[in-house]
Amino acid sequence: MKKFTTEQQQVIDFRGRRLLVSASAGTGKTTVMIQRILSLLEGGADISQFVVVTFTNLAAAEMKARLARELSNFGTDRRMVEQLEKLDNANISTIHSFCSELLRNYFYLVDIDPDFSILDNVTVANMKNDALEEVFEEYSQANDDLFRRVRKIFTRNRQEQCFRDTVFSLYEFARGLEDFGAWYASKRNNFVEYSPDNPVVTTLLADITDTLGYVKANFADVARRAAEEGVDVCADVCRQNASRCNFATDELSQAVTNLATTTLLKLPIRNKKKPMYVDQAIEEKLRSDFDSVYKTYDELAKKYQKLFRGMSMETLWQQTVDSVAYTDKLVEIVQRFEEKYYAAKRQRGAIDFGDLEHLALKVLRNEEAAKEIGARYKYVFVDEYQDTSPIQEELVRALGGADLFMVGDVKQSIYGFRGCEPEIFLDKYNRYKSGQEGRAIKLNQNFRTNKEIFEFVNGLFCYIMTEDFGRVNYATDAMLDGPNGRTVDLPSVLVNLVCLPKEEPPEVTGMYDITDVSAPDEGLSQAAVIVSNIKNYVGTTYEVNGEMRSIDYSDIVILTRSLRGKAEAIYDALVEANIPVVANFKTDGYASKEVRDIVNLLRVVDNPYNDVYLVGICLSCFGNFTEAELGQIRLDTKGRVPFYDRLRAFRRDFPDSEITKKIDTLLNFVDKVRFFSHGATVCETVLYVLKLTDYALYVEGLPNGGLRVRKLYAFIDGVRDAAYGESVDKFLEFIDQSEDNAVEEGLGNVNAVRMMTMHASKGLEFPVVIVAATEGKFNLFPERVERNVDMGVAINYYNFDNMRVSGTMGATACGMFNKTKQREEEMRLLYVALTRAKYLLNVVGNVTEKQLTELPKQPNKAISHMDWIVSMLVSRYNPVETNGSKLTVVVNRDLPESKERATTERMVPQYTDLDKVLAQMNYAYPYTAQTGMPLKVVSSALDKEALAVLEEADVPEEQAEQVLVDDYLPEGTPQTTTKSAPHTAYKPTKKAMDEQAERNKVGTAYHKVLQYLPLDATEADVKALIERLLAEEKLEQRYADGVDAATVCAVVNDPTYKQIVASGKVYRELPFMLCAPYNKLVAGSNYTDEVMLQGVIDLLVVADNHAIVVDYKYTRHSDGVKKRYRAQLNSYRLAVEKIFGITDVDCYILSIADNKLVKM
Repeated sequence: MKKFTTEQQQVIDFRGRRLLVSASAGTGKTTVMIQRILSLLEGGADISQFVVVTFTNLAAAEMKARLARELSNFGTDRRMVEQLEKLDNANISTIHSFCSELLRNYFYLVDIDPDFSILDNVTVANMKNDALEEVFEEYSQANDDLFRRVRKIFTRNRQEQCFRDTVFSLYEFARGLEDFGAWYASKRNNFVEYSPDNPVVTTLLADITDTLGYVKANFADVARRAAEEGVDVCADVCRQNASRCNFATDELSQAVTNLATTTLLKLPIRNKKKPMYVDQAIEEKLRSDFDSVYKTYDELAKKYQKLFRGMSMETLWQQTVDSVAYTDKLVEIVQRFEEKYYAAKRQRGAIDFGDLEHLALKVLRNEEAAKEIGARYKYVFVDEYQDTSPIQEELVRALGGADLFMVGDVKQSIYGFRGCEPEIFLDKYNRYKSGQEGRAIKLNQNFRTNKEIFEFVNGLFCYIMTEDFGRVNYATDAMLDGPNGRTVDLPSVLVNLVCLPKEEPPEVTGMYDITDVSAPDEGLSQAAVIVSNIKNYVGTTYEVNGEMRSIDYSDIVILTRSLRGKAEAIYDALVEANIPVVANFKTDGYASKEVRDIVNLLRVVDNPYNDVYLVGICLSCFGNFTEAELGQIRLDTKGRVPFYDRLRAFRRDFPDSEITKKIDTLLNFVDKVRFFSHGATVCETVLYVLKLTDYALYVEGLPNGGLRVRKLYAFIDGVRDAAYGESVDKFLEFIDQSEDNAVEEGLGNVNAVRMMTMHASKGLEFPVVIVAATEGKFNLFPERVERNVDMGVAINYYNFDNMRVSGTMGATACGMFNKTKQREEEMRLLYVALTRAKYLLNVVGNVTEKQLTELPKQPNKAISHMDWIVSMLVSRYNPVETNGSKLTVVVNRDLPESKERATTERMVPQYTDLDKVLAQMNYAYPYTAQTGMPLKVVSSALDKEALAVLEEADVPEEQAEQVLVDDYLPEGTPQTTTKSAPHTAYKPTKKAMDEQAERNKVGTAYHKVLQYLPLDATEADVKALIERLLAEEKLEQRYADGVDAATVCAVVNDPTYKQIVASGKVYRELPFMLCAPYNKLVAGSNYTDEVMLQGVIDLLVVADNHAIVVDYKYTRHSDGVKKRYRAQLNSYRLAVEKIFGITDVDCYILSIADNKLVKM
């Protein structure tokens, strides 16, 4: 019979209506939860009366399996056998599965299709984009000025996607709330009404107060140490600074004023002849600590100086109030988008995961349904209650007629990015603990972890987790305790602080000594330490309950914040060291070569014109090309064409080459796979590839070949039954668009080290845990829309008069609050990672020498996990390095990889022969002319390109054509021409050039009006159009004033113009982009390479095999336009030929100022 602690037994035996259990890591909460269910079943409850909500499907399956084992232990007990038979249909599932079942039964109450489907991520993304496009179109047609301003605020670099992402992000936040509109209305006042207890004001004031408290305490500490060492000057300055920081902070405006007017003293400048203290090391330490504290105060003062910018409190607050109009409009846009998106889903008879919770809540709010559900379910169990969102909490409350049992650990709440709010758990725990509403029980006795490990964890989190930061007083409420039943001959906790060498300038031995110095690779440095530690761990024996075991690769896990960057370097280092490893990488990454090559092949099969993947396949075993051979193909083929076309061109031009044989083999192979894939699934296509090649044999021959083959077939199994595996194109679309799908490379009982994120390790345990890359910076960047459940929604202040953006009190306070919450979540994430270890824990991260000696950081100002770890070590150990059986801290300074990466390589040898030196210095690049050819040209600039060619060619004056070079010249000024009397050419003044630039913009305004004007327009139509374009901000008033409605009307009503327009299909402002040989675009050029040509045809009329191009010019020099714009119009002819296949093209210049059509 199992033995339980007093607290565990209390949980099992409790028979009240409400019970919340706070269970720390490794305290057996799942076991207790199962025993409580069994106890209730023994007491007469039926398994069909339970709703057990778990966080993942895997956890639900594991709970059912464990319950089945426990129920089978009751033998022939008839009632328990009956419960075992009902277990498969028991409601033990995730919250989404429970909601889905409710909706299947009560679909009629929420007006959805009874056979509704749940949309996949790709479809959701497409439908959201379509719905938002409709919303934007409606606002644009409504001529909504506030919408235009909001769009401008959130559009970055003229890219509307930023605005779209803002709307989508706020929508996802809104989905975590039951009624987003009502919530926003309740929080809006936080940014309108100023009061001392306003959360915006209290947050800013708390920031000042807390930082001043840290500064005062540390100045006092430095003063104490200086006095003990007899450094009276330092001690006196520190005491005065601590006193100066002791100003009142009861009211925000006064606190900010005091902060701005209070100046701290500095230490006297170091005097080497007369130092403050004989011991230089002690003086340097005191100065370093003093500077660190002084900098903290200085940064605080500058932060508020930047926020206030010399304004009064009233003026700054008014900017917060003014910005509310834009948040109102943004919320309105989100709500309108939600309506459109939901209507689109209803039309398809589908819903998404967010709808499950909202619609299920509507069902539970229905009186009739609530009564039926309450009669059916008597017991509600919620696992991982700390990861509950506001909408999920409402679901739990709606089931309040049943007995509620909630279990979780707020120290492991790590899903804030999914809308989870740990405050829900904390608030309820505090109410229950005080005897209100229910009962709270705490489980802190750890059964998983070696005692030395949780002593390290306790020491760290007692230092950083407090009531003010983390809302948990770890020292009094959350200390882990438990038996120590395991012994290992290695230190239970090993901390490796990788201190990279300083980059020293290379030694120069001669005038022409050029040296390349590569910076040390931080990822490789950590990888070297981890590889060494793993080799040391594997094979080590340890004792568990009297039984001897040895550590294997499969006992070890490496946890990182993410699986990118340094994690990839660690993975590669393990592979290189022949250490078997599997990882949970994103589907678009595929860390292992054997799977990555297959995915690249599928990409080439789908689109051979993607050079990146085609070259990758050429260099893989499928192509067997060398880099030199690919370079040869590039050199022997001309033009700027895709590499696929180069392969075919090389095959055509060099039929007898050995390289051609490889090209034939590869292209024939790709064609075969492509033909087969048209009617096959991804799984069938990959198996066909294996059948055609010896790829599986090749993989088996790689290092750790057996493991790699298993990864390959695990990938095949993974796509076999997946919806995205139906075809190659669906699979590629899935991995391109899906953001949240990770797959484990190797499945099953593989003897390999595992790599996973800290998030993915939640709920798991491993004999050996290596927590790596702990120096990675937290994501603390400000949001364009700051929002949180507690304060509301806030943005910066946008001044549309001077187009400046500045911070508001609301956005600043909201951002501070969010950064604190993010740091608290990162702290909890570190707790999760460290408490996964059973026997051995290894923490690895990069540090600097300064970090090892400076004052500990404020926990709520940390920017990485390593900041907390080093601060704790510095505060407890002096020096930091320690070597004990429980804890070993090693500072790794001497790393082979770092030295290897920092070695210098002489690129230019030191010459002693003067002639050789001069020859090197006078070297002339033989292809200088080619550097003048652009990669891209615009049609409107081609004539100036032709002018430059003529000038460079030094054409005789009598052979040079007269080419006008000025677009819009002042009346009465001479025309500038090429090669004719350059000494008399008109040189415009700056004033004339400015005037010309203004006329250019008026010409652009004429273009814009002609683009949107109906073909049979009157003067009234022209004026109405100009007003509309002004309202839509497509024209500026000063340039619109330069557009003469009568002139425009005369142009469009010209008989010749009307005849042209009526002769075929009309295209206006037709953009194009194509590739063409440079000498075909610019007459006289010797460059034959292709360049990209980009342009816009003002007016194109297409009729059968004939086309007419009209180009608008706002100029009075119609007599010279034929020569001036010849190259530009020829490029339009080329574009029409390539786009429409029409060679018979007439081109006209429409001189707007003269109302003349000039045929080219």
